[in-house]
Amino acid sequence: ADYINANKNDADEVNKILSIQQKLIGWPEKQSLVKPRRRLIREGQLSKGKDKFVIFLFTDALLSVSYTHLT
Repeated sequence: ADYINANKNDADEVNKILSIQQKLIGWPEKQSLVKPRRRLIREGQLSKGKDKFVIFLFTDALLSVSYTHLT
């Protein structure tokens, strides 16, 4: 049961990251956000003046995306 739960959690994480990648406008098709052991820790919004960003914190990376680059 633990093995099945671990695999389900891994699949859920991959799907979450793929969903983020699909929303990114202009992201290179051949470059994947999915990496072994990469997990999404937190997603949040950031405003600086008139500029608005979405921040994605992964276990091994930080991705900052302008709202104009999201679908």
